[in-house]
Amino acid sequence: MLLNQEKGTADLHGGQVTVFGPGHTVRLNLSAPRVQTSVLERKLTASGGIKAESPVSQTQFSAGKIEVDLNRDSIVASDGLMGSRPNGSFKAQRLESDIKLTRMKLSDPRNVEILIDFANERMGRP
Repeated sequence: MLLNQEKGTADLHGGQVTVFGPGHTVRLNLSAPRVQTSVLERKLTASGGIKAESPVSQTQFSAGKIEVDLNRDSIVASDGLMGSRPNGSFKAQRLESDIKLTRMKLSDPRNVEILIDFANERMGRP
């Protein structure tokens, strides 16, 4: 891991990252060849074949790139996105979600967008 004190950043090559929520609950696990983080901005970017999973929503996916914003409690993933949940699988160009992956917006190049709200068991267009 490379730490840059002046910029408040860390660069990790080939590692695991766990995002914890209140009460030290695991919200998201990431495995990626390259992870960059900005401690000051509370953001994380991973690239190069990411695997992510949320024990909260029992959702897992793989993607080429992911951005995690702790300030906004959000994830944006793209590039070869494929994933699954106990009740099915999904494939899209882009995923926007909360960190627990309980409310997901999936989109693809044909401008199709689907909103999946697992917490309230509903699906539809945004």
